[in-house]
Amino acid sequence: MDAGGSIGGDASIIMCLSAAHVGDDLEDDVRRCELLKELVRHGADVNAQGQTQKTAFMVAAEHGFLNCLQFLTASGADLTITAEDQETALTLAVKNGKAGCVKYLADRLSASMLNHKNDDEKTAPMIAASRDGLNIEALLLAAAGADVNVEGQNGYTALMFALMDRCSETALLLLKRGASISTITSAGHTPLTMSRRDKDVLRLLHHGPDPTRSRTDRYWVHQIDCRWRYRACPARDIGKRFPAARSRLFASR
Repeated sequence: MDAGGSIGGDASIIMCLSAAHVGDDLEDDVRRCELLKELVRHGADVNAQGQTQKTAFMVAAEHGFLNCLQFLTASGADLTITAEDQETALTLAVKNGKAGCVKYLADRLSASMLNHKNDDEKTAPMIAASRDGLNIEALLLAAAGADVNVEGQNGYTALMFALMDRCSETALLLLKRGASISTITSAGHTPLTMSRRDKDVLRLLHHGPDPTRSRTDRYWVHQIDCRWRYRACPARDIGKRFPAARSRLFASR
């Protein structure tokens, strides 16, 4: 093993984190952290990159090894390195639902890293928004200063992903942190047309979107009005609850 810790083209410092998990997650994390300390003590490079350009720091975040993240940070790990697919430690932690690592990283990364896009043109908030149910990652990222209105491929935003995937609580968190309801994709869609649940539609209408800005919205207005007319749902009293929205909707038809 050389000073960088390389074995067969892969860094040993990365391999010790990539190996199959054994036992309890926390116990496994502590065990691997002890191994990391030994490797670093013998001269291993904490920023060595494997075949896909991942560093030990990125692999630790991907697997939820918080103790390892903390040690690597203290040992001078570069938090800005990206893999060949433009994934970062943060996007990998979010993809794998490692909330503890997400919080740790969100508190330490610069705005440019919080808003960094991978090869799919998705930022960490966009990835987080597509996860099911109440999403702690989206809340942590928004609170930490990530821009929830960054546009990805074809103009999609984190709010749009949340609405498409029926993650209503995540959508609410994003709205509370300034998510725009006016963004229009290259295909003419807005958050309003991407809403799959009546309660999301009502929530967006409460925020006052302008359906006249998009042809897709105007077509959608007709469809949603027909749906609300012929089946019982909370949105049937929209005229009483949001009269301004109602008049704007019909004016756009």
